[in-house]
Amino acid sequence: MTGAAHLPPSADESIRRAAAAFSRGALLEAEQLAREALARDPRHPVALHMVGVALLVQGRPADAIAPLRAALGLQSDPAVATQLATALRLTGNLAEAEKLLRPIIGQTPPYPAAFHELAALLHADRRFREADEVAARGLAIAPGLPDLWIVSGMSKLDVGDRAAARAQLANALSLAPEHPRALLGMGVAWLEDGQFSEAADFLQRAIRTGQAPAQAFLSLAASLLELRRGEEALDCLRRAVAADPGLYPKALKTLVTAGRGQFALKPSDMERLLKPRI
Repeated sequence: MTGAAHLPPSADESIRRAAAAFSRGALLEAEQLAREALARDPRHPVALHMVGVALLVQGRPADAIAPLRAALGLQSDPAVATQLATALRLTGNLAEAEKLLRPIIGQTPPYPAAFHELAALLHADRRFREADEVAARGLAIAPGLPDLWIVSGMSKLDVGDRAAARAQLANALSLAPEHPRALLGMGVAWLEDGQFSEAADFLQRAIRTGQAPAQAFLSLAASLLELRRGEEALDCLRRAVAADPGLYPKALKTLVTAGRGQFALKPSDMERLLKPRI
């Protein structure tokens, strides 16, 4: 039996279906459909871009680099270049990522996401003042972008300006009240200021989003120890170590340095306390 109804979909039809899958959050389906388009047209820039973005959003930045680089080679697009820079940053290639981003932030019209990505890169490279300067330039263009307020706030926090950090993070939270990184940043800022109740409130909110890193449990534990809520603090430390065993040394340090030295334990006692309860 023959007929148009039995012909395989064209590359453009696969792209349309991939875009629909993206819109409903079906990343694996979107990737597969975009790959189907590439099977018909290996140099289809939109298909290459879609595959790269799907991989990036799935947490596979190393795999995303090749399709994003190929897409950028076929079309000059600040969005593609910025996403490639993100993949490069996440895989540790900060120099190449920065080289991609510098020309974009000087373009007209401006592309706000590039300012955030460059600021995040500079922050990851511990160039905190540069990160804050780039974020400020981005905020002059796109004050409604929460991520720019967050990277500015975290950069200010890392240079010790806690009051300014809280102000920037408060702006982020006014735009995105449950943003996990903004909540975490506010919690850490209050913790470093010795305001432990406020810190615990923000850190608990961050953890309730389900998107906070395991480090949030350590910061919450430090706050709870200072508030003499030892059992809750120990539970947080156990959860941190269970989520990321590499945090075990930091959990031990939190246990012995927080709470104004209330714990004086042998290493074997500490190991027992931090072991997850069954």
